[in-house]
Amino acid sequence: MTLGNGRVLIGLFESSSEVLRTPRERIGRWQIDAAANELTAGEDKRRLTPKAMQVLQLLMGSRGQVVTRGRLIDHAAVSDEGLSRIINEIREALGDEARNPTFIETIPRRGYRLRDEQVRPAAPRWRRAVLSVVALAALAWVVWMVLRPSQVATATLSQPTRLTAFSGAAVAPAIDGDHVWYVRRGPSREDPSLQRLNLETLEIEARSESAQALASLGDRLAWLDEYEGRCRLNAVAGGQSRNAECAAADGSLDWAPDGSAVAFELPGGALGLLSTAAGSVRHITQPPAGFLDLDPRFDGRGERLSFVRTDRVVGELHVMHLEDNAVDLITSDNQMVFDHAWVDHRHIVMSSDRSGMRRLWLLNIDDGNWQDLGHPGAMGLDYRAPDLVFEQPSFRADIELWDGRESRPVVASERYDNHPRLAPDGRTLAFVSTRSETGGIWVCGPEGEDPRRLQSLDSGRLTRPYWRDRDLMYIVFDRRGSHAWISDLDGNRREMIGPELAPREVAAAVDGRIYFLGSDEAGPALFEWVNAGGREEARVLVRGGFQRLEIDGDGGVYLSRTGGKQILRFDHSARLETVAKDSDALHWTVAGETLYFRSSDGLMRQNLRTGDRQAVSAPIPNTVGLGLSASPDGQRLYVARFRSVQVDLMHSRLALDSAGE
Repeated sequence: MTLGNGRVLIGLFESSSEVLRTPRERIGRWQIDAAANELTAGEDKRRLTPKAMQVLQLLMGSRGQVVTRGRLIDHAAVSDEGLSRIINEIREALGDEARNPTFIETIPRRGYRLRDEQVRPAAPRWRRAVLSVVALAALAWVVWMVLRPSQVATATLSQPTRLTAFSGAAVAPAIDGDHVWYVRRGPSREDPSLQRLNLETLEIEARSESAQALASLGDRLAWLDEYEGRCRLNAVAGGQSRNAECAAADGSLDWAPDGSAVAFELPGGALGLLSTAAGSVRHITQPPAGFLDLDPRFDGRGERLSFVRTDRVVGELHVMHLEDNAVDLITSDNQMVFDHAWVDHRHIVMSSDRSGMRRLWLLNIDDGNWQDLGHPGAMGLDYRAPDLVFEQPSFRADIELWDGRESRPVVASERYDNHPRLAPDGRTLAFVSTRSETGGIWVCGPEGEDPRRLQSLDSGRLTRPYWRDRDLMYIVFDRRGSHAWISDLDGNRREMIGPELAPREVAAAVDGRIYFLGSDEAGPALFEWVNAGGREEARVLVRGGFQRLEIDGDGGVYLSRTGGKQILRFDHSARLETVAKDSDALHWTVAGETLYFRSSDGLMRQNLRTGDRQAVSAPIPNTVGLGLSASPDGQRLYVARFRSVQVDLMHSRLALDSAGE
């Protein structure tokens, strides 16, 4: 776009501002009078509070697009609870229903969307109509002249070169000129060390035994390590050394382009900026309850900071405008963004499983255009024009059975077998496997005999199954969102809970009651799925951002919070009692009176009645994902473990077609 054409375009917008501000004045049968805070339809009038009108106008201006709760809260200067009241006020005025919306849709875990077809211009006067036609025709001509030479920008990715090839994992690449730093781990993910490799000669030229992540900017270095059991950020710039406490030594960090600050992950889930001049730390994000903000990356101009907001199940890309801290949701795939980097001020290269399997993608954040760059399985990456370095992993995981004395493999293949769950009658073991190329649910006997595939997906992904008598419940994440399904052992299935409640994990008690973690318009919660008058609906039991859900043999409900280190019991009177501390929020399971969980001391077994505990395995086992499940009596434990891990670094050249620039 030339400067001259840009000025013409800006001038046309300014000269026709009245025309362009007036078309979205009617929603359905309602005429909107923003100045009077009124909705009218003939003789019928409804008044809105000024803040409700502000929210409605923002939704109208973004019709057909999701507006995040954060943006609405900032726009109207209200609390999270206040926004929920405002949305209800608007719906009541419009005669709308949250469960069966005509106008305003709730997009779980994101925000709201005003349906595009419900917004239309007010009936114009003839002069305004003529001016609109002339102005819009002129605008269309200018836009065509400005954009006529432009095509959708495409990227070319050269055939990758393998940088590493050893038994173990090369992860967290960070490009530093013609070198790349990375973390080397052993075959069981142990003994991390930071290494520096020459991209041309493939020789190791430097190594550090302590750091687990690094970012460089010229002669400025920042890295993460552990000090006295805590994560420490170290930044060296201009002869000065700065430090700050961080979330995890294998976390992520990035330099601002001018070297004034380092963005990093703070304890508690937010992102922070460490000032290299003052040494102070400023919080710059506030994730909702149950979410973490990870992987901060500055754009090349230092104007925006991208990051992934995740509950460890779904991770969506966000971009913060540093001038006013406004945050935009960039992806809405209900999948996971594993890593990303800016290519230029409008393109981001990322690893995402938006197609159901991890691979590389190029996204134009201005127009939403995606390009599939291939390389299934690719994840962690870094880009510095024109070099792209990414991880190419190969994982194998097997399921072992611990009988109280020793462990033995019962489910083994050359693929990734995980998420075991034994049926209440002890006759069938369900698990998730990549034997069918994409993730699928498989079933076998309790000793691994006669495995067969029960369900699989062409796109999207499945989470760990949970038994309800002889049926299996599980969660599917795909473009629709997250939804809960139930399947019998013949493969007949039906959707049980739709994406409007964004179910995250589902569990059933022995009496058939169903519980799930999900979100409604008021936020995340633990729900009970009940039959009320022949109609199934969700009933909120307790609010909070929970990550895991289990039910014991007596119907007791157990939970863990995202990023937390406690296992909680819900006693059906909206109270939460801590039953275990120093526990991993993901790696635990309940059966009978027994709680198994991973802690800093290893894999532990605890009697829920007496509180007595003993070590099952020490040190900490290399458990995979949601890899623990016990027999109904709590005496035997299934454990999914990494059998082998190899992650190689690949180097390629990424060239972006400049026709659209």
